[in-house]
Amino acid sequence: VTGYFPGEDRPGAMYVARGFLSCKKKHSTEEFVAKDLKIKELLIINYPDNVDFHLHGTYIFGRELYVINHAYAKEGERIDVFDIITTSSDIPKCFVFKHSITLK
Repeated sequence: VTGYFPGEDRPGAMYVARGFLSCKKKHSTEEFVAKDLKIKELLIINYPDNVDFHLHGTYIFGRELYVINHAYAKEGERIDVFDIITTSSDIPKCFVFKHSITLK
């Protein structure tokens, strides 16, 4: 995340990493990262403005992503539920917020 200063709260983000299966030959970690690994930030659609996003863990069930979110003072502990939108090759391209499960 760019455009923030040290000490400021930052919005969270989720990323997809690709290249693990396409790497055919054995080479060092440095070579793999330089040549094969692709990392992309995924768009999060319809996420509420008043809720912090501090991702702790994830679970995928079908085409839904469940995220443990420590939103702290901005709406508290919760499980956020997203639809997973994929490309034609089944790689995640974005998440659409559906709802939250809270214990309030």
